[in-house]
Amino acid sequence: MDRGIVHLVARPEEAQFIPKGYLLIRIEGKQYLLKDVRQCSNFVRYLGSGYLKLRKSRDRNLILSELVKKAPLMKFWLDEGKGEILRCTSTDFIEIPHEWVVNLITQELKAKEESFQLTIQKTKGFNGLFYFDFLLTERTFFIDREDGISYRIVGWNQNDAHKALEIRAGLLRFICANGLVSGEQHSGVWIPHKYPLEKVKGMVRRALERVFEEIEGGKDIKILKEAREIEIYEEPIKIIEALNLGSLRLREYVLERIKKEFEESRTLFALSQAISWVGSNVKVTLAQMRYLQSLAWKVLIPENFNALMERAEKGAFPEKRGLELAEV
Repeated sequence: MDRGIVHLVARPEEAQFIPKGYLLIRIEGKQYLLKDVRQCSNFVRYLGSGYLKLRKSRDRNLILSELVKKAPLMKFWLDEGKGEILRCTSTDFIEIPHEWVVNLITQELKAKEESFQLTIQKTKGFNGLFYFDFLLTERTFFIDREDGISYRIVGWNQNDAHKALEIRAGLLRFICANGLVSGEQHSGVWIPHKYPLEKVKGMVRRALERVFEEIEGGKDIKILKEAREIEIYEEPIKIIEALNLGSLRLREYVLERIKKEFEESRTLFALSQAISWVGSNVKVTLAQMRYLQSLAWKVLIPENFNALMERAEKGAFPEKRGLELAEV
């Protein structure tokens, strides 16, 4: 717990919207400002209504005051010095400390005598997203001197009642900052913030055991070796024609990115990187993003890509798959 932050379980006595969509909430006779939009959404959701819908209502404060009369007990994290609410959750919420998770995985890796490099990132703010990346240094496959795919154990945690603790592992090659990857994710665990830490510890340990069972089995090493240093000399437009992307705009985005990537490296990995970049940086639907992510991995497998190129050489054109860009 940060110094100066008070944890309080109470019922709100009064609440009202103020400019910028903030909420002014009275708790145990004192008024506090709630500025974080996601936490405002939490608060209104626990009262039994939708934040955006209520915020746009003409009688929003009148309706909000009626909802508060039946408010349940909530957990509040207060900065009394600033008079602000930093976090608002249900009473069954249990915080999973970021450092606790990292220390647990670190201990497990050391017990297995694994060498690793740890990277940690955290976005600003009390409710910031915490990201960690354990790269297993002795389990890296190098494509060339500066480019490799490694076994990694990565995870995200955010104690804001919106995002669970999520841990993934596998042969991963990160393409962009938001975590989209080119590679094969073998194991994963998703842990809501409602279990005692002792139970969370057991769930994390079991997930790590599954990871090392797959590592020892050599999963996907054969595929990576076959994909190494395979160069492509076909024109980008032929590649696009072979990928069967149902949306014309999505085709244009991918084609533009492939041309840019191919100026630097004409390899399968450059193609994979181009496809993944579109999935992470263009406003597409969640289904499209997942499709592009899986496609980025599949093109690394020579036999699959050869089949794509054969279709391209025969003049194959995209089929409709119902994949349309999300509304911007």
